Amino acid sequence: VMDAQAMGSVRDLPLSLYASYGQAEGTLDSLWGYQDGNASAFAILGQLGVLPNRLNLYLAYRTLDNGQDINNRLNAFTLGANFLLAQNIRFELYHVIESGSGVDARPTDQDNLTMLQLFVGF
Repeated sequence: VMDAQAMGSVRDLPLSLYASYGQAEGTLDSLWGYQDGNASAFAILGQLGVLPNRLNLYLAYRTLDNGQDINNRLNAFTLGANFLLAQNIRFELYHVIESGSGVDARPTDQDNLTMLQLFVGF
C-alpha cells in the first residue's frame, strides 16, 4: 500500500488531500473471496474547511478492481460534509454513487447510498 497526504490552505481555508493505492494477491484462503486474480484499488479525497474547525466539505473518488475475471470494477464518488456541533459531537452527511461492472452485476439495483451519522465522544 502506498499512501500520500498533503495539507495546506486555499484563501485562508484549510485544505487536505489524501491518496492511497494498494494491491492484494488472490489466494485460495482469501478472507474476501478474491481467488481469481490480484485485486487493486486507488482512492483520492479532498477536504476543505469552509468554516475552519466547524464545517468541512469533502469529495472523494475510488476505483477498485477485485481481481475476478468478470464483474470486477467497482468505482465510487463520494460527496460529504461534517459539522462539529460542540467539542466531541460531530454530524456527518455523505452521499456515495457507485458504478462499474461489479455494481451492475448486483442482484439489487442499489448503486448509491446517503448516510447521516452522529459521533459523540466523552
